[in-house]
Amino acid sequence: MDDVKRPHVLLLPIKMIWIAILMLAIFHFTFSVLNKHYGFSFDTHKQRCIPEYSFYFLNKQIKTINKDSIYMFHAKNMTPFFKDGQLIGKYVIAKSGDTVDINKNGIFVNGLKFQDRKFGLTTKLNISEESLYKTIQLRDKEIFFAGTADNSFDSVYWGVGNTSQIIAKAIPLW
Repeated sequence: MDDVKRPHVLLLPIKMIWIAILMLAIFHFTFSVLNKHYGFSFDTHKQRCIPEYSFYFLNKQIKTINKDSIYMFHAKNMTPFFKDGQLIGKYVIAKSGDTVDINKNGIFVNGLKFQDRKFGLTTKLNISEESLYKTIQLRDKEIFFAGTADNSFDSVYWGVGNTSQIIAKAIPLW
């Protein structure tokens, strides 16, 4: 009767360890794949450039860049407000072939008004509002970024961006 074989006392803990290792490997692989293509971003600035949203789902698989959509990009030459490489989100309001007019009545894209705009950062930057008035014809791969807040530090101040700066389309969640 003592011939009945019992499982080794460590069999269950060893199986549990292997299952845990397998689960961690699956989680790591899944997270790595998802993080390569998707992500989330939370705008923590007190005065947001797009005040109506603060939390975004990011789609890093960009096939085309659409006007009037929000995109995340790496800041470049945006001092004193943003360091180079910092992740920024703004609307793309114009792209290659478009004409942007900035004047006392606001921002216009191809003759259509994007928004009435107060240029709220002129005092902080020690520049005149009139120095911002210009007409820009966007060339190949150029993008004009804008926020909806009057104090948005965007292409009005620092000029056009490039499509190579864009890393994700930002879909507002709230």
